[in-house]
Amino acid sequence: MSDEFVVVPWAPGPLIVPHASERTPDDVDELVDELFGPDVDEKPGWFDAFLVLTGATLFLWGAITGAPPALTVIGGGAALLGCVLPARTLWRGLRRRGAQRQRSAAMTHGLPLLASHPVTGELVAAYGRLQDASKLPDLGPFADEAVAAAHQAMIEAATLLDGGAPTGTAEDEYVSQRARAVEKLAAALAHHHQLRAALEANDELESAEAERQLERAARLQATEELDARLGPASLDRMSSLAQELEAGPSGDR
Repeated sequence: MSDEFVVVPWAPGPLIVPHASERTPDDVDELVDELFGPDVDEKPGWFDAFLVLTGATLFLWGAITGAPPALTVIGGGAALLGCVLPARTLWRGLRRRGAQRQRSAAMTHGLPLLASHPVTGELVAAYGRLQDASKLPDLGPFADEAVAAAHQAMIEAATLLDGGAPTGTAEDEYVSQRARAVEKLAAALAHHHQLRAALEANDELESAEAERQLERAARLQATEELDARLGPASLDRMSSLAQELEAGPSGDR
């Protein structure tokens, strides 16, 4: 795995990624691939130099002496084939220097931290999760305080390691302690958000229930007022009438 760095900014905030490990090909890369084929890790050697010198010699000798065209074509093809790996190596070096310049520019904004190491990688990942959790709503001042505290842990780890990997148990534990603390703080932010959301949902339910109770009370009061205007309630009237019917005929009422 290649060394991948992030930059811990001087002020609390997201980490700076100087360059991605996998560079997105652009139009120039595609043109180079079309001309010289896919990229390879092999470096130019004596055989490439032999192809270039021999091919160039045959091409020039054929062009000057009027030799058969096939010889000139063979010489030009050999010279071109010999240029493939040198051209690839040159282009790869230019890209690498460009990435190094980007990385050097990013280093002026903070401290480097090796992200490809398992221990420091856990710290970087935990800080990213805390950054995401700090954007949850309803956290209030806790969000800024959590980011500031976690950022301090990142600065401490980056200052200790100075761009390198942890060496020894003590440095591993120093970084791991901060990774665990940042992870715990991120989980606490998310839990706090969930509690607030649950409380708000419960308040809404209680408010809706209170409104229903008020509505019932209002309807009951309206019924009582109606009973006062119209006389006994229906139950009283029906109960009284049933009692009279059950008593049997007793003459005209």
